[in-house]
Amino acid sequence: MVFDSGYAALYDVMYAEKDYAAECTLLERLFRKRSRASSVLDLGSVLDLGCGTGRHAVELAQRGYRVTAVDRSPHMLAEAKRRATEASAEVEFVESDICTLRLDQEFSAVISMFAVMGYLTTDRAFHAALETARGHLEPGGVFVFDVWYGPAVERQSPECRERLLETTRGPVRRIATPVKRPHEHVVEVMYTLESACGARIAEESHSMRYFFPDELQRALTAAGFAAYELRAFPNIEQPPTESDWNAICLCVRPE
Repeated sequence: MVFDSGYAALYDVMYAEKDYAAECTLLERLFRKRSRASSVLDLGSVLDLGCGTGRHAVELAQRGYRVTAVDRSPHMLAEAKRRATEASAEVEFVESDICTLRLDQEFSAVISMFAVMGYLTTDRAFHAALETARGHLEPGGVFVFDVWYGPAVERQSPECRERLLETTRGPVRRIATPVKRPHEHVVEVMYTLESACGARIAEESHSMRYFFPDELQRALTAAGFAAYELRAFPNIEQPPTESDWNAICLCVRPE
């Protein structure tokens, strides 16, 4: 199982340098770009698919959005609920697979951030998640998600990386060992977390798909989206290049 208890407990430490507030500001710029609303806050409601530990969800709730956040990992949701409580942020949390989620509710915007869509390594799963997003959008609503950008991943092979994390339980070593499967457009990353004495805390294999512009456009069109746009992330002022591992996609449900 990915995002199990040991991994989830250290997730925010692993990504402590990630600027979620800045990313939410970028999301608001993208909302404003495509939305019919006269102001960002007129958007009102946001559905966060694959919310993880709730960093985007809580930040958006604190900015005035009505947020529903979904994740299939109970351990990540436990961390997210703790964060929301500590921040006095009102977020509705739902434990569910985003491929099968059915809330019988529509939102002004749907987001799926930090390469959540990359965990959907089959076309069937990816298309199911796109249908989930579209099915929960109001007419004219916007869907924003980020992916690993295929041309950059093909050009720059991923490398093994190690980091020493300072935690309340002492130092923890994180080892990320990637194996690229180019015929599947997948990078399998083995994450190992060890204490200073070498004791194993967690070990998880994360299969991550990378995407190319033409396949994204075909999939989004098949799912009924319009106004597809792909930008570099976080530099959304330009299209992605072979130097940009991360890209962000903006699309709209037709009215």
